[in-house]
Amino acid sequence: MNKPFVIYAFILCSIVNICHAKNFQPLLEFEVSKLRSVTQGIPNHNCSQFQTNGFPVATDKTIVNRSYYTCRSGYATQYDPVEKSPVWTAEHLTAATLKGNASRSELSFVQDPDIPRRSVANDYDFSRSGFQRGHLAPAGNFKNDQLAMNESFFYTNAVPQAPRHNMHIWNYLEAATREIATRRGELFVITGPVYTSNPRKKIGANVSVPDALYKVLIDPRTNEMTAFLIPNSDDVGDDFNKFQMSVRNLEKLAAINFNPELNRKLSDKSEVSGGDWVMPRSRKRNRDS
Repeated sequence: MNKPFVIYAFILCSIVNICHAKNFQPLLEFEVSKLRSVTQGIPNHNCSQFQTNGFPVATDKTIVNRSYYTCRSGYATQYDPVEKSPVWTAEHLTAATLKGNASRSELSFVQDPDIPRRSVANDYDFSRSGFQRGHLAPAGNFKNDQLAMNESFFYTNAVPQAPRHNMHIWNYLEAATREIATRRGELFVITGPVYTSNPRKKIGANVSVPDALYKVLIDPRTNEMTAFLIPNSDDVGDDFNKFQMSVRNLEKLAAINFNPELNRKLSDKSEVSGGDWVMPRSRKRNRDS
C-alpha cells in the first residue's frame, strides 16, 4: 500500500474523530461534577434525591421515549431534543442548601457535555432573538454549591424567556419559592414550559419558545402542594399570586403527571392555595435567580 496514502488516511481519520468529539463533548469553561449521569427514553433513577412522589411523567409517550434524562449536582431534568427545551427540572430545596457563597459572576450558558450539540440550543439561537436565556432551575438556588451553580448554566436548563418576564415576575416567584423553602424547612420544586401554539414559535435553529412557564411546589412533610402558570410575555405584570392554580389543573394543561406515585384522592386533598403559599412580591431584583 502506498505509504503517503496511509499517512493521509490516518490524518483524515484523526480530523474526523476530533470533529466528532468536539461535536458531542465541547470544552467547558468551568468545572462541573464528574458524577453526571444521563439516560435516554427511560427516567434516570440516579436522581431520586430530587423527587418525593416520583418524577413527573409526560402523557405523550413519544416525548418520553425521545427525551434525555439527566442527573446534575443540584437538579434532575427531562430534556426534549425536538423542542430543544427541557420538559421539566426537579429540585429539592432546603434551608441549608440555599445558604452559601457560590458565585455566578464569571458564568455564562454553555453546551451540555452529555447531549449531542445538534439537539441543544446555543448562543447563536438566542442572538438578536428578543428572548433571554431563562433558567428553569435558577442559579440562585445553588448558593451552597459552586458545581451545582455551574451546571445550572447548561443550555439544557434554559428556555427562551421574555426579558421583562424573566427579570420581574418570574424572578419574584423564584425568590418567593426560596423564602417558602426556608420557612417550611424544605420544598420539592418542579419547573417547566407549556406549549399551546400550533405551529410553535421558534428562534434560531428550531428552538421552541414556551407560551407559558410553570412551577410546582410540594412540601414533602405534609404533601401540601400548589402551582403557578405564568404566560411567557412582558405584559403580565409583577404579581405572580394571581397566576396560582391547582396542580391537577396544571397537569391537564401541561400533559404531565407531577405526582405519579401519589394516590390521586390524596393528591386532591393536598391541593392548597393562598395562605402560606402566597408571598408579597419583592421589587428588588435578585440577580442570583
